[in-house]
Amino acid sequence: MREIPATSPESDAFSKDLKRRGFSFVGSTIVYAYMQAVGMVNDHLVDCFRYREIRRQDSVIKRTDLPARREG
Repeated sequence: MREIPATSPESDAFSKDLKRRGFSFVGSTIVYAYMQAVGMVNDHLVDCFRYREIRRQDSVIKRTDLPARREG
């Protein structure tokens, strides 16, 4: 199972931001597990049947109801 990561640069940044805001027990691995659970990450192996199903859904789901976010 070495192919499946336990963290990502995104979960590292998410975790760091939550800690900065005063949250505890939000290490990068915990945050990555949350991101998996809510569907932010598709880390199914390429030969898994769910990988193809989720990729197909990703191409259909598009958020057009939200305005572009501005930095600043």
